[in-house]
Amino acid sequence: MGLAYPYLLLVNAGMTIFWLILKKKEFLISFISIIAGWNILTSVIQLNFRFTKDKQFSETYDRSARMNNQTLKILTYNVRAFNLYNWTNDDRARDSIFRFIILEDPDIICFQEYYTQEYGTFTSSDLYELLKNTPYRHIHYTIGENRNSRYGIATFSAFPIIGNGTISFNNTVNITIYTDIDFMGDTLRIFNNHLQSIHLNKRNYAFIDSLRLRYSDQQLQEILDISFRLKDAYIKRAEQAEILSEHIASSPYRVIVCGDFNDTPVSYTYKKIKSGLFDSFVEAGSGIGNTYSGRLPSFRIDYILHSPEFTALHTHRIRLKLSDHYPVFTYLRID
Repeated sequence: MGLAYPYLLLVNAGMTIFWLILKKKEFLISFISIIAGWNILTSVIQLNFRFTKDKQFSETYDRSARMNNQTLKILTYNVRAFNLYNWTNDDRARDSIFRFIILEDPDIICFQEYYTQEYGTFTSSDLYELLKNTPYRHIHYTIGENRNSRYGIATFSAFPIIGNGTISFNNTVNITIYTDIDFMGDTLRIFNNHLQSIHLNKRNYAFIDSLRLRYSDQQLQEILDISFRLKDAYIKRAEQAEILSEHIASSPYRVIVCGDFNDTPVSYTYKKIKSGLFDSFVEAGSGIGNTYSGRLPSFRIDYILHSPEFTALHTHRIRLKLSDHYPVFTYLRID
């Protein structure tokens, strides 16, 4: 039901308008349903029209102004290995990703599905040079650590890193890292997360794209396969969320929690991790907050959460189709 929420919202909104046109009191059924889910609605859609301020914030809150106002610009981005296998059918996607990052000039970058090579056409040294404005880094490779091609998760910072750690989960390559930075004499802890994926395969996606329910044995098998994958991912993410929430609660420093949760704001995963924290999109976002750009584009699964001691000034999800996720950034001021 959580995955279906955006579509249920559209149906209820349409039915409300339909009954109002007919001047029937039945509109109250759908209208009350929408109001009853108001907390969910505001975590998916924000109607504050702050999108008009995107350019203003980029120009006004440059790096110097952010320092003067004790403000951090944070970017979280699942880059899908920088389009290593040309998923987007755009051989310039990797260069476009870095042009975007350099133009935005964030203070903290949280990458998921990070990829580099020790030698070849895309080496670590090449990447570090491109990200020279964030020279401090904490990288953990989950695949190929001792090989040429390496995959993992990475946090880059414009401020010195004075501590770090890894939170591993059983039976998965998904992982969380935390990075302690020295921000103007204050220590902050950045959690960078990539929680359990569903791992749908090409056959599953082909079935979803061509879905016509005829209740054949083959279709029922596909539905069962997808259901088992969803169930397995939900269970693993719930366990990961519980472990992560314990680490967040025990942090000696104020926290910023970024990354790809692979779950929606209706989920147990989101609610468990968010406990005691603020959601920067709910605080300062605008428009529809979906961050997944794949075949089911209604989902908001990438987040920037923070301790109450921060104030989110502006949060923006950019419709940049260079990965199967959109980049999300926010400006956080320390109060």
